[in-house]
Amino acid sequence: DMSLSTNTTKLWMDFGQMANLNYILLDAGYYGDEHKASSDPRQPLPVPREGPLNISEVVQYGRSLPKPIGLILYVNDIALSKGVT
Repeated sequence: DMSLSTNTTKLWMDFGQMANLNYILLDAGYYGDEHKASSDPRQPLPVPREGPLNISEVVQYGRSLPKPIGLILYVNDIALSKGVT
């Protein structure tokens, strides 16, 4: 399962650790269709069987790794035009 879930994102961070990356990127899909005005990056989509992506937990996990991995969150201009910060 490669959905944008908390567990899957942690697996990507593990991969980043092995690949000597400093960051991983979550594209707009973590908060829904990036072209819909109703999509809100402050409200990650729920993942079946797991619940919403817990960004705080993922960031904490990345910090706890032997070589910390950061998280970059993509936010498009539609969300930014709504004043999302």
